[in-house]
Amino acid sequence: MRMQSDVTGKFYRPDKCCFITNTKQAALYMKHGAELLDLIVGREDMLVYVFDKAATSSLYRKWQNYQLV
Repeated sequence: MRMQSDVTGKFYRPDKCCFITNTKQAALYMKHGAELLDLIVGREDMLVYVFDKAATSSLYRKWQNYQLV
């Protein structure tokens, strides 16, 4: 199922996305060129940043290894 973001206007498939609540991680993704697909309100009124999972896999590995600065 495709969804359209109310914030960015972009279409995306949630099953192909990662949903990030850590604002520092999301900011570093964007700093390194990751395209923000959507910004939604999650549980406990937290912002959730939506990115394409395949496009951010290398950034995720760097984040896990404390190499994303």
